[in-house]
Amino acid sequence: MIKIEVDNIGAIKKAHFDGVKDLILNRVNFYLLAFKVMDRQAGFTIASVLSFTGLSTRTKTSLLTIIGRNKRSISNQTHYSRLRNRTSLSKHFYNHRADYIALLTTLSNQNNLEALILSEVDDLQSTNQAYQQAWFTKETAKFIKAIIPYDEFIDKATTPYNAYDLSNALKVNVCVYCNRIYTNTVIGTGRDLVVRPILDHYFHQALHPFLGLSFYNLIPSCNYCNSNLKGDKLFTLNMHIHPYKEGFGNDATFDYLQVGLNPDKSDPRNYNVTLTENVSYPNMKHTQIFGVHGVDNSGNVKVFKIREVYQSHADVVGELIVKSDKLSPYYAGNIVDMLTRLGASTKEFYRFYFANYLDEKDFNKRPLAKLTKDIVSKYLPEIFK
Repeated sequence: MIKIEVDNIGAIKKAHFDGVKDLILNRVNFYLLAFKVMDRQAGFTIASVLSFTGLSTRTKTSLLTIIGRNKRSISNQTHYSRLRNRTSLSKHFYNHRADYIALLTTLSNQNNLEALILSEVDDLQSTNQAYQQAWFTKETAKFIKAIIPYDEFIDKATTPYNAYDLSNALKVNVCVYCNRIYTNTVIGTGRDLVVRPILDHYFHQALHPFLGLSFYNLIPSCNYCNSNLKGDKLFTLNMHIHPYKEGFGNDATFDYLQVGLNPDKSDPRNYNVTLTENVSYPNMKHTQIFGVHGVDNSGNVKVFKIREVYQSHADVVGELIVKSDKLSPYYAGNIVDMLTRLGASTKEFYRFYFANYLDEKDFNKRPLAKLTKDIVSKYLPEIFK
C-alpha cells in the first residue's frame, strides 16, 4: 500500500468542505424546521416547510417520508400538514423529537460541521462517537444517511460539487491499497464526467454514519480492492494502515524467488514474487501491515491479498531483472556510464529506463511503482549512489 501525498492538501480539504457544506446544511436546516413544526414550537408553521427554498420539492418530500409512520404517511406536499399529526409520524422520531432538534442544531453550526468533515485521521472515530447516542436506532442510521448524503455526492448528475471534483483535485491515479490498477479521473469537455476512482470508506458507514463525507474517510481505490476484497470488513487504525498516514515504505518490500530456468530471463515462469517482512512481530506496525495469524480481517496485506495478486506480475519482475541484469558483473557499471554520458539525473534515467517513478511520493501516479522501486533498488543499487 502507498501513502497519499498531495502538495496542496490544505486547499483541497477546504474546497471539499466548501463543496459539501451546503449539500448537508440544506438538509439539516430543513429537518430542523420540520422537527420544530412537529414539536409545535411557536413561529414554525407548515407554510414555512412548504416554502423552504434550499431543496427541491422532491427532495423535501423524500426527507419527510423517512420520519413518517410509513412510506405513504408523507408522500407528497399535501401531506406536509401531517407533521402536526402524531399518528402520521414514526413513533421513534416523535418520541425523540427534542433529541433530534438538539442533534440538528449542533450540525447546523458551520464550525461543528467543518470539524466533522475535516476531522483528522486519528480523530475520526472519536468524532463520530461524540455524535452517537444510546437512543439511536436503524431509523436513525437512515436519517443520518439522508442528512450526510454520500449517495448524492457520488451521483454525478445531482450536485455541482461531487466525487469527481474531489478525485480530480487529488489526482491519485493508482489504487492506494494495491498500487496495481489505474484510478484516473477523466472529465471530458463540457464537464462530461467519464470515470473516477471508487471512494472507499476506511471506517465503515454502518458503524460510523457521521463520517459519510469526511475527507479522510474517503480513500481513492479500485473497485477490485474496495468491493471484492475489503467489502464490509471493518478497519481500525490499530489493525490496518491508513493511506493518508503512511504506506508500507521499507517495512514491506517486494522481492522474488527464481523458480525456473527458462533461457528467456524475462519469462514469468522463472519467478515467484515475494513480500519481505522487514518489521518484527509483535509490533503494531507489523499487525497493521501483515495482520495477525488466525484473524482474517487484520493487516492490509491479508485483506487486499497483496502476496496473491502480485504473483500475476511476475512478467514485470522478469523485465526488471533483464534491465537490471544482476547476473552480469559489467552491466550495472555500463548503466552508470550511460547515465553519466547522457547527463541525466538518477530520477530522469530511472523514469525513462524503468518506465516508473522513483520517489515514494509519486507512487500514486503509475501502477507497480513500489514493486519496481523495490526490485531495482535491491539488484541495481549502483544507480542510487
